[in-house]
Amino acid sequence: MTPEGAVERDRVRTPLSDRNAATVVGILYIVGDVFLIASVPIAASLLTSSATLADVNSQPWRLKLGALFVLVPGFALAMIPLVLFPILRRYSERLAVGIVVFRSGLETVMYLFMAATWLLLVRVADAAATASGPDAAALASVGHTLRETNDVFYAIITVFVFVIYALMLYWVFYTSRLIPRWLSVWGLVGAALYLLPPLLELIDISWGFLFVPLAVQEVVMAVWLIAKGFTSERPEHSTSVVRTAPPE
Repeated sequence: MTPEGAVERDRVRTPLSDRNAATVVGILYIVGDVFLIASVPIAASLLTSSATLADVNSQPWRLKLGALFVLVPGFALAMIPLVLFPILRRYSERLAVGIVVFRSGLETVMYLFMAATWLLLVRVADAAATASGPDAAALASVGHTLRETNDVFYAIITVFVFVIYALMLYWVFYTSRLIPRWLSVWGLVGAALYLLPPLLELIDISWGFLFVPLAVQEVVMAVWLIAKGFTSERPEHSTSVVRTAPPE
């Protein structure tokens, strides 16, 4: 094999492709966060324990639109680890795989389940509009169960899955210096704070404001990646280091 062939074989990514990846990741973060945040005011009031099936049936479009606004970020955010994987694996292949599993796999399933729950609630509310007696009571019970299930998945399970992903991602960013370390530390601290609200809810303390630091950090990081990209540093053990071909 010629030296030129060895160079071409061993080149994993070029700085240009890394720059494009950073831009794509930044855009995906912004799209995902915007749609996910927008889904809250649209659907939240119909998912509370005080809402009735009649309330849902009077405005079914809100849960349908909310489900769409959950599916869009579910897809966008699931793509982030896939775009990052060729870059992150240079620094830690195990963490790179874990990041893909937790966000592209587990968290995406959570979003799909959440959207399906909202759409099923619309169907139950529609059926309850013409039901009476035991059927109406049974449908009301199903509606309550769907809301409780949504709360468990959204407020607890999804948060835990997301936090594990975030801790892995920002640790790789911190050790690799792919982004400024102050931004990585912000992400690590924000991820730790993000875990507290669902735990505090168990003792009836509502500190939802602790979600804010990481939400703001993601926006700042997204803008940074679009504007600056990743740093050009490479680890010494990187597979992107060019090696010459052995003599024939």
